[in-house]
Amino acid sequence: MCRYCGEPGWEIEHVNPLCKMGDSAPFNNLVLACTSCNQTKGSEAGFHLNEENRLTWYGGLVGPHGLYGRTLMALVERQRLDRQKRQGSPVAAYKEQTCS
Repeated sequence: MCRYCGEPGWEIEHVNPLCKMGDSAPFNNLVLACTSCNQTKGSEAGFHLNEENRLTWYGGLVGPHGLYGRTLMALVERQRLDRQKRQGSPVAAYKEQTCS
């Protein structure tokens, strides 16, 4: 089951991406995710798997009683777009024009 939305999902997802010095230790950094959430999250920052194996995003609990599903992924997409705009990415400008 996907840790980000609760849908069926069997992809192994690095909470802290390898490109950002995350590791492949199964209890420290790996969760199951559906394809959609795994691709949407990508290498975005802010996620953490704590000592109790609870997933958080910037300190907020990720789960049915916290940030979850489409709401969470919309926030992740917004974070990505904001980061791309700060970096001067033409992709961000295009998305702003077509998605507004």
